[in-house]
Amino acid sequence: MIGLLSIIVKNKNLFLFIVALSILGAGIGYTLHLKKNIQQLEDEKIVLMTELRVSQSSVAALQKAIDEQNVAVGKLKKDSDQLLQAGKKEVAAAKKEADKYRKLANELAGATHPANISTCDAANALINSVISNAK
Repeated sequence: MIGLLSIIVKNKNLFLFIVALSILGAGIGYTLHLKKNIQQLEDEKIVLMTELRVSQSSVAALQKAIDEQNVAVGKLKKDSDQLLQAGKKEVAAAKKEADKYRKLANELAGATHPANISTCDAANALINSVISNAK
């Protein structure tokens, strides 16, 4: 160990040169390492930017599809509301018609015929009466 120290003291300039070279080598090595990292990060950035553009394009396409679906749903709702209203009107008309025929059926069921004609003649007269009233 003492021999090494005596060599260093005698060759102080050589020692400083070696230390400076070592520091310079380490600096160059670290710089190369950083350049490699920078290149890797640049490559990753390119990939990420491409993926971002694809994602943004997908979002735009999805938003367009959602907008189209919302329009279609709105149209379906409007159509179904119109059909519901038309159906309610038809049900009301059908109830009115059913009431009319129910009343007629009750009249026919409760009809009596005079005793001086046969049941068949009375039924025939009742049918003719219903037919003439329907006209």
